[in-house]
Amino acid sequence: ILQNLVIENNGTIVGGSAWKTCNHLKLFGLHFPVFFARYLTYALKPTTVLQFGCGLGTIADFLARHVPGGTRVVCIENEPMLGD
Repeated sequence: ILQNLVIENNGTIVGGSAWKTCNHLKLFGLHFPVFFARYLTYALKPTTVLQFGCGLGTIADFLARHVPGGTRVVCIENEPMLGD
């Protein structure tokens, strides 16, 4: 799949098959800001979280699993490929 993808100068990816989460991970890796997630989790200790444009949901997942006492997390993502 990756051999068929071409990245244009403006960052748009064209060609190949349907874009899937696995393609994103293979090309760009897992973007996870560890220090930011830890700050949110242990310093702010949110009881509820609403995240717009959550992408792969790594921060939301981290918060849902690690906030002391638990938290309710709601993510909104408008890219249909990320809902797979």
